[in-house]
Amino acid sequence: MAGCGTEQWDQVSLSSASGGPTSPPPSSSGIPMLAPTPSTINSAVPSGGPTPARPAEPSLGPIPHVSSTERIALPLDPYMTSMEEIRLIDTAHSIAAASCMRALGFKDWSEKTIVHAGPDTYKDKDLFEYLDPKQAVSSGYPRSEPDLESLSLNSGEQKRKLPSQEEMAAYDGTTNRTTAGKDIPQGGCAKESDRKVYKTTTDLPVDSRSLAVDSRVFTMTDSRMKQVLASWRSCMVKNGLGEYESPLVIPHDSRWKSRGANTPAGDEEKHVAGVDANCQQEVNLVGFYKALRFAYEERLVTENKNKLIAAKPIFRGWVKNAQSIISGN
Repeated sequence: MAGCGTEQWDQVSLSSASGGPTSPPPSSSGIPMLAPTPSTINSAVPSGGPTPARPAEPSLGPIPHVSSTERIALPLDPYMTSMEEIRLIDTAHSIAAASCMRALGFKDWSEKTIVHAGPDTYKDKDLFEYLDPKQAVSSGYPRSEPDLESLSLNSGEQKRKLPSQEEMAAYDGTTNRTTAGKDIPQGGCAKESDRKVYKTTTDLPVDSRSLAVDSRVFTMTDSRMKQVLASWRSCMVKNGLGEYESPLVIPHDSRWKSRGANTPAGDEEKHVAGVDANCQQEVNLVGFYKALRFAYEERLVTENKNKLIAAKPIFRGWVKNAQSIISGN
């Protein structure tokens, strides 16, 4: 949706030290408003536009000491679009686009010809979540189980045939007519599927997930969060791990970032993860992060309350359209 984009880690002082561990690749989960392709619904900083204006730092309420993975409720929750509904809209878009392509004579085009979603696309994530020290020492950093359906699309058994240049021109709308003489809808089958899913509008008065992204930006650039991160780094230096600039980069260290969920962590990863988890607990990093996000979201809800209320029926309409497409009605 509008405002979502890849994480700009350098904008929030998260780049790794020169010659040190590599920073994480951009996240890819979400759905832009003007197209159904998932982008970065859970990213730290929105791209495709300027970073939101820096607000005054809000006062904080109680700061929880987080000691479990139990989710902490946030002010935007009542207005948040669900990942399952976004998956449904994506699916409907792919079905509608495939129907359009086959109508143009591209009989081999299916809803899986172009797949934008990855194994973690439809999983809600946050920048910081509780890392259990005991579990970190015994098994390293958490690895999510792969989405078997998404992985199967890349298997040898179901290897996809790459679209031809003519097919992509019809899909993207870069030409007006197929070589067989059929007229291509304006904007191609991609835009035609937009019209099927979104009907009269592809705009929301405000996007709750974009506001959630803003809250992460504001939190990570808040002076109090920077102080907590500095305290975490001091703890890491004290424990001989001063090469790490941020807890966000460590799970993506090149020595273990490609480790799969079914592959046990090595001793080095377990040691680093254990120190990291204990330092996060020592400075209450997750507690401060969640308290700051709560404060910024509370302000964003107050500022956008009427728009958030107005956005809900529009999004529900998109979901209803998607359900009709999937059911064949």
